[in-house]
This record gives sequence, structure tokens and C-alpha cells, in this order.
Amino acid sequence: MTHPIFAQADKFLLIADLGQLKVFRFHRAGDDPAERDHLVEVKGSAADPAVQSVADVVTDQAGKFARGNAVGVNGAMSHGEQHHLESELERKAMERLSASIAGVLKEAGHPAWILAAPQATLRRIEAALSPCCREKLVESVGADLTNESLAKLEARFLG
Repeated sequence: MTHPIFAQADKFLLIADLGQLKVFRFHRAGDDPAERDHLVEVKGSAADPAVQSVADVVTDQAGKFARGNAVGVNGAMSHGEQHHLESELERKAMERLSASIAGVLKEAGHPAWILAAPQATLRRIEAALSPCCREKLVESVGADLTNESLAKLEARFLG
């Protein structure tokens, strides 16, 4: 059975994680009895992966830096710190993702849509969305579907 959202005129399925966004448009079957409802991936919708880890940003391990003690005196060494680098990378990835979602939906005229994202980040993605995007969000699915085949997505959402 087709998902209820797909009974509406213009519908989208957005599948996301912090590194990519895939956009699918629902296409209703035509007059041909052999044709069926299906999803069509919007060309160029897969975003470039963002920086995923601290190792992608820094070039070396945390080091030790002298703090000006006299020669031969131990105990005044400072270890290099990441200063919340991981949370900052995630925040920037979330900003890029929410801006990409807003751009896709604005270009399509703010249609009704479904968001599928990993359960660990789903609520944070929803919170980062603009109010106009959140308003048209019909359903959120807590699952990482970024690597699912089109056939499996159609089976899940068009059943």
C-alpha cells in the first residue's frame, strides 16, 4: 500500500545523514496499466560528504608543547587539545545539511515531505530545520537508508 503522503500532489522523500542528502520525488503511475507508482532520484541531489572525523581535519596526533620551565625541570608540559573540534564539525555539517534541505524544498515549492535519517541524528536534524521546512514535514523515519537500493526504498514507502 502506498504511503499516505504520496496521495498528495507533489511529494518528496529526503534521505540524509550528516554527510549526504538524497532527494526522491514521487511519480504517480500513468494511464498505462503496466506502469506503477515509483520514486525518481532528483539529479545532483547527493551532496558531497562533509568532514566526518577529526582525523580528516588535523594532520598529526596531539603533541606536547613546552611552557617555559627551566631546562631539566619536568611537569610543565601541556598536551594539545581538540577544543570541541568534533562538536564543531558536527554543528557545521548540520548547518550545511539543513541549508541543503531548505534549498531543495524551496526550489520545489515547499511540498509535503518525509525525512529519513539515522536515529542518532534525526531529532537534531529536525531541530536544525527552518520553520517553513518543519511545517511541511509529514513524517520522520529513524533509519539510515542512504545506502538502500531504489527497489528497497520503493518497497518500504510505496509498499
